[in-house]
Amino acid sequence: MEKKVVKKIKTLSSIEKEIKSQKALLKDFMIATNKTRVKSDDFTVSLVNVKGKNGVDINRLKQEEPEIYNRFYKQQKGYSFVKIV
Repeated sequence: MEKKVVKKIKTLSSIEKEIKSQKALLKDFMIATNKTRVKSDDFTVSLVNVKGKNGVDINRLKQEEPEIYNRFYKQQKGYSFVKIV
């Protein structure tokens, strides 16, 4: 069963890469033609712009204000994932 699942995941991974490539082509086309929405019979494609996130330069804070850094430091919970090479 494990070999079958791994083989299926590898197949899906290559399909995901092709989807990503096609989406990039579509995005480039939409940007070049100044379109934010393209409609078809079955679906609508929208170009969505996501604003950047605000953040804190943790390394700088740790270096310049270690007391504040230590006061607000919070350990993130780790996670696991499956990696197939």
